[in-house]
Amino acid sequence: MRNNEPYWWRPKGIAQRNLGLQWIRRTLVYGRDRGVLYIADDDNTYDIQLFEEIRSTKRVSTWPVAFAGELPWEGCVTSQKNRTSITRMWTAYKPDRPFPIDMAGFAVNTDLILKHIHANFDYNRPRGMQESQFLMDLGLRHWSEMEPKANGCQQILVWHTRTADPLLATWRRLESQGVLVPPMEDTV
Repeated sequence: MRNNEPYWWRPKGIAQRNLGLQWIRRTLVYGRDRGVLYIADDDNTYDIQLFEEIRSTKRVSTWPVAFAGELPWEGCVTSQKNRTSITRMWTAYKPDRPFPIDMAGFAVNTDLILKHIHANFDYNRPRGMQESQFLMDLGLRHWSEMEPKANGCQQILVWHTRTADPLLATWRRLESQGVLVPPMEDTV
């Protein structure tokens, strides 16, 4: 990392994540061993409810993450009439990514990892594409295929927390332009 680069500029944890995937593939048996992969991080805070919710992940599940992408929260949005399917993704950072999602905002059933043996993380991917490419490597084509958790994407169960105030510059700019944050049951 160069001195003038922000801490988030280059991918981190690629080797460790790939070692974890390798362990899953060497240790678990497809269809026999049940599990869910969630990539936790030391700069996040978790509500214990998250771990109960992700246990039922059939393929890939998702939920909103607070203080990500310089917004109060970013992630999945469902309609008031149907909390079981995702209608859009709320994000400011590269919204055209196939999966505009934070690493802390999804979990994967281990059978999917065992089925797609080449799905991994890569230092050479373009910035911001680790999540999208990993999910595409697992056979997903669109974020609407993901299973909404956290009461239909209405609760915050993960927060990016650091020993500094959250970066909300993008949110302040959007707010000044009249952009409203999608409604959420819990406040951030």
